[in-house]
Amino acid sequence: MGPPSRLVVVARVPEADDLVARGRQPDGLGAHVTLVAPMAGRDPDAVRAAIAAALRDVPIARARFARVERFATGVLYLAPDDALVFDDLARRLREALGVDDPRPFVAHVTLARPRDGVVDEEVAREVREAGPVLSRIAAVGLYRREGSGPWREVASVPLAD
Repeated sequence: MGPPSRLVVVARVPEADDLVARGRQPDGLGAHVTLVAPMAGRDPDAVRAAIAAALRDVPIARARFARVERFATGVLYLAPDDALVFDDLARRLREALGVDDPRPFVAHVTLARPRDGVVDEEVAREVREAGPVLSRIAAVGLYRREGSGPWREVASVPLAD
């Protein structure tokens, strides 16, 4: 039997899909901010219900991504000007799902990883030249991955109008 399926909760940022495609290998997620890291052994229906309950009063938000930064691990990323909306979403979801991630949450859209085999300085320059990415965060996506296959959307949970 192969590895168990995993679930991840993200805020998609489709307005940055073209930028992300320049530096990352496709994984089925496109441009996104990971709100809850991959979880194994969870029932997707129960997770979707917990997400819906936790976010029932969270309004649609707008986000602006303009800064290109790098983690110590070498990951190149696009940072939001104001991460508060993502901080709030991640906190609510982690509490609702009982996830205790010891790593600090840093809202970001990954542009390139060292393993992607791209010249990330070129990616950084192209992203800076493209200008800020403005995004409407209207839903949170629940995705599942079987083994090493691509991530596939299980559910999209809308935020409040």
